[in-house]
Amino acid sequence: MSQEEMMAHQDELMDEMNKAIDSQIDFANKVFEEERQSLIPVAFAGYYFVDNGVEAYDELVKEQVVFANHPYLKKTRDDVEKLFKPKDDPKMDFIGQQYTDLEMADPDGKMHKLSEVVGEGHWGLVDFWASWCGPCRAEMPNVLEAYNKYHAKGFEVTGVSFDNKHAAWVKAVDQLKMPWLQISDLKGWSCAAAPIYKIDAIPDNILIDPQGKIVDRALRGKALHNRLQRLLGAPDNDAK
Repeated sequence: MSQEEMMAHQDELMDEMNKAIDSQIDFANKVFEEERQSLIPVAFAGYYFVDNGVEAYDELVKEQVVFANHPYLKKTRDDVEKLFKPKDDPKMDFIGQQYTDLEMADPDGKMHKLSEVVGEGHWGLVDFWASWCGPCRAEMPNVLEAYNKYHAKGFEVTGVSFDNKHAAWVKAVDQLKMPWLQISDLKGWSCAAAPIYKIDAIPDNILIDPQGKIVDRALRGKALHNRLQRLLGAPDNDAK
């Protein structure tokens, strides 16, 4: 099998995996919505919190649904929070700090800085990802949906890739249909962003306010949408 055929096969497997994950998440969300007077949703809590964010538990408690205070539900919520936002993780220390600028090339080789997009009156999400990262690719449709919904309200996205192969990076940008600025130094895990923001796993991201302060990190699934809605209000449309 040629390298090109291997890459095509890898893309097919990635698509199948992403579809399976999406199906499980969709089912979990459906169960949480339709089985509000039973304990069935508890069994699907992991997928639900990964997609909706740990804040979803606090909303469920307010609604006083039957399963809200189930001990397993609370444990799953806490486990997901520890996974994505561990309180003792130095990566979370960046919240409340001013962002550090980065300068890297776009796919055409033109140099860009984060400061061209963030800290200039816009809310900016800096998305750390790579073409070879399955979870990154699985999350990208969610980021695109958030971008389409909130871009008119001043929300910008900048992709910082941990790729080391230009062709794979450019191909993924095209496949995933990301319209925002993409930059990379093509150094893989030696990417300049890694030591600056203590990145040891991707996907990862930081949300920066219009004054350049980091206000949140590791926003995935509906947690990103929920955070943006609290900050920017309801989107002007339901574009995806």
